[in-house]
Amino acid sequence: MLKAVLGKEDIGLDRLKRGLYRFLLTYRNTAHATTGFTPADLLIGRQSQIPLDSVSTRPNVEKSQEKQTNPKNEVRSFDSGNTIWARDCYSQHSKWASGPVLYRTAPLTFQVKVGDKL
Repeated sequence: MLKAVLGKEDIGLDRLKRGLYRFLLTYRNTAHATTGFTPADLLIGRQSQIPLDSVSTRPNVEKSQEKQTNPKNEVRSFDSGNTIWARDCYSQHSKWASGPVLYRTAPLTFQVKVGDKL
């Protein structure tokens, strides 16, 4: 791995230092296959800071994404004949239209009749 970072051609001292630092940072923050811990965890008891750690995400975005991916662990289920709102990809006026469920095509996918189209 060190050869891949440094390359095969003759390099300057500055590039050598950057390559070595990058290699050591990666090595110290990679979990060992046997112990499951990183050398940084075992040596200083925590993960070392890497440049990407300074980039923070907005807390509101994370909460919103959590709600979208796992809203109360509910799985929506519809029976044939139930009227639901479905995305109408053919309409240029409104994105959503109501229509009856015809049948289930997959665990979370249903065939819905919207206007004259399925």
